[in-house]
Amino acid sequence: GSKAKDVDSFVDKLRSEGTEVVSSKTKLTSVGKTTAAPSVQAGSVHVKVDEKITLIAGRDGGLQNMEVRGLVLLRIADA
Repeated sequence: GSKAKDVDSFVDKLRSEGTEVVSSKTKLTSVGKTTAAPSVQAGSVHVKVDEKITLIAGRDGGLQNMEVRGLVLLRIADA
């Protein structure tokens, strides 16, 4: 029906924007983009924050599972 066409149109739009969409029938192992941290000049105090968001959403847009993991690294050098 019309709802299926709306969902397919939404999924096609996500794909055209570069989002990786996985079918609910396939097992999700790992989906995501890893970006390299920009090179910075480290001083005597350096903080690095890394976050990863993993979620599973249904075709109707409902959230089924979401996980946020973070890592904070603090480096203090006595120069």
